[in-house]
Amino acid sequence: MDELCCVCCSMSYNPAENAVLLCTRTSNVENSSYDLYGIPKDSDSQNPESPESKRSSGVTAIWVARNRFAVLDRTHSV
Repeated sequence: MDELCCVCCSMSYNPAENAVLLCTRTSNVENSSYDLYGIPKDSDSQNPESPESKRSSGVTAIWVARNRFAVLDRTHSV
């Protein structure tokens, strides 16, 4: 039986956008994904907010400009 193993392969922070890209790979590249987390700038320690996230498929993602990131998809196209 083939088990899927998830591994966080990269994390990159963008201070201009106060956002994080988190890339997760599985043993089957077809199931790899990335998450974009927007981190609230102002937080209240009494009522912390959960960061807003968006998930999509892709082998990896990286910041390429102040407010842009590139994604390498399953066919190895950007």
